[in-house]
Amino acid sequence: MVKRTSKPEATSCSDILDSEWINASVMLGSPHKDCGGSGICRVSAPVSDAYFQSSPLHCKEVRASIEVRAGDRVVFHFLRAGMCAAAARKYFSSGSFVVESPCVFQPDHWPGERYVVIHPGVYPVQRGRTYWTVEF
Repeated sequence: MVKRTSKPEATSCSDILDSEWINASVMLGSPHKDCGGSGICRVSAPVSDAYFQSSPLHCKEVRASIEVRAGDRVVFHFLRAGMCAAAARKYFSSGSFVVESPCVFQPDHWPGERYVVIHPGVYPVQRGRTYWTVEF
């Protein structure tokens, strides 16, 4: 069962109707560079509420609520609380999130058990008080 999380302030209500949300632990970096470089290296999902609220173990590890919207748009709402300052500067300070190589993942218990693909590119970061949101 997919857990719906609270809605970040940067997302309009019309965009999240009927979307499914899942809490995740995200390792930043490129999967083709052993998590070096930029992008989404690895996604572990779903994670428990307690784990989601805990501090990440590594500086490149961040928490995110993920949703899939119409047209297979994948949106990551990166939780700012507990994010390492170095990771915030490296991956989010320019206002863009860079993905060097594709990342493919399949969250456990995702509706339809489909794979999610994050494609290489440069994506704008929407800044909110609680989350930084990136739509892939």
